[in-house]
Amino acid sequence: HIVFLGDFMSVGSSTLTSKIRVLVARTYKAEKLYASMRGMRDISTAEAERVLSQMSNDIRSREWQGAHQELRHRLNEILRLGGSQRSIALEELGNVYQSFIRRLRESELALQHGATVVTESAKRLEYSVVLKMAFELVRHKARAQACQAIVDELESVLNFAGKKQLPTTDTSGDSTTSEDSKVISFSPSLMRKKRVGL
Repeated sequence: HIVFLGDFMSVGSSTLTSKIRVLVARTYKAEKLYASMRGMRDISTAEAERVLSQMSNDIRSREWQGAHQELRHRLNEILRLGGSQRSIALEELGNVYQSFIRRLRESELALQHGATVVTESAKRLEYSVVLKMAFELVRHKARAQACQAIVDELESVLNFAGKKQLPTTDTSGDSTTSEDSKVISFSPSLMRKKRVGL
């Protein structure tokens, strides 16, 4: 069979055109699919940055508000005991102190773990995981800061009341018998040296 050059070009062009049309159809379907997955309207980069900043501020404010709201409720419960039950009130105040110390330590551990996750995820180019973890780190940092502020306030009251130290509550499951694990010294400067990223 004799195939002329003109016929060959025509066949090749037709095949190429059909391939492009198939690709256009597939691209259109993908475009519609990804458009349906968006949860937000189209926004500029600057507006996206403002939204992320506002979200971070909301997370921080909720943590600070929640921590101080809980403190207020628990202090009011102690006040209901009345002045005649000073020893019980002081014990309850120590329990409140313990709970915020425990929460502070938990957030510090979460910050350490989260920083590791962010670093490893960035190495793997998993930036959506980095973004998600960034908000978790904002939350835990705000919680740690709020708890630290409350711990400082409670320290002041407990020191004023003459209670210089309290037995710790072991939250790690560690059976260590060191003096540091038995007693929390009310020394703000010492405690702040151990804080992570605050």
